[in-house]
Amino acid sequence: MIRSIASRKVIASIFTAAWSIFGTQSGYGQPVEEGKIYWTHPESGIHRSSLDGSNVEQLVIPDLRRPDKIALDIAGGKMYWTEREVAGIHRSNLDGSNIETLVEGYRPPGWDRITDIELDVAGGKMYWTEENLQGDYSEFIMARANLDGSNIEVLIWGLGCIALDLARGKVYWTYGSLIGRAGLDSLNYPTTPRDEAFEYFYPRANPSDITLDVDGGKIYWTNAETIQRADLDSLYWTALTAIQWDDPDGQNVEEVLAVSNGYPKEIILLDVDGGKIYWINPDTQMIQQADPDGQNIEHFFDLSQLHLTGSLAGIALDLDEGKIYWADAGPEHGNVLGTGTIQRADLNGQNREVLFDPIVRRPHGIALDIDKMYWTDVEKGTIHQADLNGQNREVLVTGLDEPRGIALIAGSKIYWADSGKGKIQATGLDGSQVEDIVIGLEHPSAIALDEDRAKIYWTESDNYPWGTSQFFRSNLDGSHIENVSISTRASSNIALDEDRAKIYWTSVDSVFRSNLDGTNIEGFSALPYAWSFGAIALDSVENEIYWTGLYTPPYSDWNNPPPRSDGIFRSNLDGSNVEQVELSPGGYYLHDIYVYYTAPTGIALYIPHPTSISTPGTTPAIPTTSGLDPNFPNPFNASTQIAYRLATSGLVRLEIYNVLGQPVRTLVNQSQPAGFYQIPWDARDQRGTPLAAGVYLTHLRHPDGAQTRQLLYLK
Repeated sequence: MIRSIASRKVIASIFTAAWSIFGTQSGYGQPVEEGKIYWTHPESGIHRSSLDGSNVEQLVIPDLRRPDKIALDIAGGKMYWTEREVAGIHRSNLDGSNIETLVEGYRPPGWDRITDIELDVAGGKMYWTEENLQGDYSEFIMARANLDGSNIEVLIWGLGCIALDLARGKVYWTYGSLIGRAGLDSLNYPTTPRDEAFEYFYPRANPSDITLDVDGGKIYWTNAETIQRADLDSLYWTALTAIQWDDPDGQNVEEVLAVSNGYPKEIILLDVDGGKIYWINPDTQMIQQADPDGQNIEHFFDLSQLHLTGSLAGIALDLDEGKIYWADAGPEHGNVLGTGTIQRADLNGQNREVLFDPIVRRPHGIALDIDKMYWTDVEKGTIHQADLNGQNREVLVTGLDEPRGIALIAGSKIYWADSGKGKIQATGLDGSQVEDIVIGLEHPSAIALDEDRAKIYWTESDNYPWGTSQFFRSNLDGSHIENVSISTRASSNIALDEDRAKIYWTSVDSVFRSNLDGTNIEGFSALPYAWSFGAIALDSVENEIYWTGLYTPPYSDWNNPPPRSDGIFRSNLDGSNVEQVELSPGGYYLHDIYVYYTAPTGIALYIPHPTSISTPGTTPAIPTTSGLDPNFPNPFNASTQIAYRLATSGLVRLEIYNVLGQPVRTLVNQSQPAGFYQIPWDARDQRGTPLAAGVYLTHLRHPDGAQTRQLLYLK
């Protein structure tokens, strides 16, 4: 199920769209810039493509969502960390600056998370293990790459934690209840740890972590409530096929120490020069230390003094500089990931720093203005702005709880639904003067604006996200709240067809539409084998719907289902002629409790104007509806183009009014045939006198009715 909101803004002229189809065929006018789809994906960020799904670009990357393991290159001044959710590896300077994404999204369908990482700094390599979900069980692989993330190699299948003995050219790993080793030059995909070339030692209890004292010739491991060690060169190693499970399989194995009041989670550092071993005891929230032989146990660091907001993930020590590094995975509930920061402090807990707290973490809803895109981040509780190419990112609003749906009035105001606070809120395009529009709601999620009728539409869930959604509307100032008499399964997303007075929405397994008051509900759509329909947007130029969802190809073997994919699809407004526009491998991630699929959560359409238009010699297309379209640009500081369309021939009057309702300019007052039109206005009144900056109204009277839109003139 998709808990999301589709917010769309078609910034376009109907004339321009028709001209892009017919004008180029007849050889008139200038080339029209290609239209775009923008969409948000909670794991991979913000993307755009052409309307047919080609030319996909990643504009905004959510750099960090759930940091996990940390490895330090002290000599090189670098910190490496893993990302559980999308199997990513990142690095930065030790102070968090100069962040780089080395590996991201590296996985076939079903790969879930990186579980361990080791560095071979001298050899210029990093090694990691990664978990692969296969139905109801997991497999592990080992991979390696250059330290900059290039030249990725899959080495072997079937292992957990890893440790490197670079002096002897060996790699050690855990494999269930075994500890294995092999030469680094003998690791070739698709071999597995069951191959007889690999050696195994059976410590008689499942090892959860391993580390090496290469100079001292020792291997250390944790299991149950003990830390143990053995000689590297005197262990009884054997091929897996020769192991006798009831025999004592090791020589010179020592129980270094038994941990009271808890169990050792992982060995985080073996300080050979200082003669200490460090480990985490999660039950007592302590990092402890002892001599390598288990003597002189001491409490080294009290984790409780860090006041973590969520669960502790990876941890590392820099004893030279007296620093402790950790990943704060954040609160875990349902399928919502934690806050995800990397921090450090002195070894006495003082001078705590947040090294990496990225701008974007989980983008959700998206809306477009003339040259900007706006989106919500449900995890950080923020509203963001950037250029349409993803550059010049800014945080406009902070301190929100769970903002989901977002919509805007071009050149004027942003509206959003804060599901956590139960509010509809609004602000100016610069993020100033945040105001409550409607309060006391029950998890509002989707939101859409009807500018022509000055209405806000939104959905609420009675048991978010599992219940049913109710539809409501009010005036733009929050007054006169009405129930729209639509009840559907939760996680619906909505879009409005203002000209035809229709509301469209998605539910778990279909796309619906009705009149704006909720009457005459029609259900249609469905791409075969698709489910969890998400965001939705309308292209009133081509009379098409775009929506996002998850696609599962047909299959008969329930034990081996095909991988699901995220997708963007489109159809005619009645659900006919379904097409796949964009399809990418669907990711699912293990969250300790359950596995959820994700799809794009927000979608918006952008169809730009040309700078000038010539009159084509061929007969133009006839629109199906009459109406006034958004002017372009808006705001403007010299002139703007006002576009409208006529489905019926007849008398047309196009006027400009000031905010007092006084007419200042008549642009058209004549009978016109059906077709598409575009009229420039230079911000002058009827006498040619320049007008003051401010808000003006465009009013169109046509044979089928009347319509008004706002213009914003800036000097």
